[in-house]
Amino acid sequence: MIESYRNAAGKTIEFSINVVDLVSGFTATAIETDKSKGKRIGYHFHAWSNTLNEALYKIRGKIRKNLSIKYLDEADDQTVLTHDELVGRITSSDAGETVLEVDGKEVDVEKFWKLLSSYEGYEVSLVIKEQ
Repeated sequence: MIESYRNAAGKTIEFSINVVDLVSGFTATAIETDKSKGKRIGYHFHAWSNTLNEALYKIRGKIRKNLSIKYLDEADDQTVLTHDELVGRITSSDAGETVLEVDGKEVDVEKFWKLLSSYEGYEVSLVIKEQ
């Protein structure tokens, strides 16, 4: 099924949502459509539950929550953090490199360190968790 949501910037983001019935429950996957993401890497979410309705409820909640906050912005031709926080997903680029997906955009290692360079002298905490 195809569903549309608005992100923090007011842009409509379209997802293809698929549910797989497993022996142990249901896995729901939401992937931003090619039409919606354009040249961006796009959003990608997973949820699992014992019931179909709960799996759909969880995946829709993840979409809404993640689209409600904008973490990156452009200022003076530089990518900057909007509020000193970065939340994303570890994934691979088309070239096979490990990158972060933040706001549906690809953040490679170089861009990541450039983002952090303006925070020299600050503390940082890195938490990796299941989506």
